[in-house]
Amino acid sequence: KNIKRKMDEEDSETNNDSYYFDDPDLLQNRPWPQRAVVIAGGVIFNILLAFGLFFGIFASPSGMNIPNFDAGARVSVMPAVTA
Repeated sequence: KNIKRKMDEEDSETNNDSYYFDDPDLLQNRPWPQRAVVIAGGVIFNILLAFGLFFGIFASPSGMNIPNFDAGARVSVMPAVTA
């Protein structure tokens, strides 16, 4: 691994060590247009996935199950609380 230490005046004052990797395949080492495409692609895919899941639920044959409140046993008196 090729690791280089990046030292700025701010880093020396605050005693923070910053490192970056020299690998050209890392996202941080790519040109800004390639980074923008990756980030925009992630955002766009998340939006498409959300719409697909949301409308896919309603478009499925079962859809959203609607509760069926049939007549059943009715309790007209509250039971006594025993201590």
